[in-house]
Amino acid sequence: MWRVIETTRASQLALWLAAAADGLVSPDDVVDACGSLNVINFDGDGESISLALVAAFVARTPQTRVFLNLARPGDPGEWSTTSDVTARAVNQGAAVVIVPGDRILIPTPESGTWECLHSPVSVHPCTDPVDIARLLKRTIRDVAEQLSDLDVAAGRDTIDDGIVHQVQVHVPSDWDSSRTELLKTALRIDTVLTLADQHNGGAVSASSQAARSQSLSELKSVTRRAIEAASSSDPYAPMA
Repeated sequence: MWRVIETTRASQLALWLAAAADGLVSPDDVVDACGSLNVINFDGDGESISLALVAAFVARTPQTRVFLNLARPGDPGEWSTTSDVTARAVNQGAAVVIVPGDRILIPTPESGTWECLHSPVSVHPCTDPVDIARLLKRTIRDVAEQLSDLDVAAGRDTIDDGIVHQVQVHVPSDWDSSRTELLKTALRIDTVLTLADQHNGGAVSASSQAARSQSLSELKSVTRRAIEAASSSDPYAPMA
């Protein structure tokens, strides 16, 4: 379940840094919400600094915005950067982008440590949170029949009570409520889809398994876009 856990943590980190950039929270608030993380190479010198210092940088630097990117193989997300950085993000499953400044935070296998890559990056979200919420609902409806065929009865209690409802979202008090609800919904869907990947559902043949996988791939992508939109700075808000 590393992917699910890291998606939630990456979302939390991006959201609270975005809130710091907007002046909604202090650097200490970011640390309280995300824990005492360390970031390697944030200043380009290879040294490690605390999350508090990263949050302070974001808060004091004018016009800073923070975006979450949940890159996956074949779905690098709504950003443009170098191929090696994209490959790192895909391998780790997440990146937190700080612009301007072209800083890209990527989780490392070591718990509580992120690495900062310095590379040209352009973030171009095409959908705002309101639109992505509508798209997510429509996509869920379109694949509802396929989802109902997932054969997870043997572990249903574990999925419902032990995992899905353990997905907790801690947001600043001034964070937009509609984005909070979108994030909660999308993270829980992401959890269920990740678990569903561990089962073949009702598909017993190779062709039916392939059809099931294809039917869910769009929902996975839309769910990631929803998490990103709900956890990132508003790309359409006027710069201060």
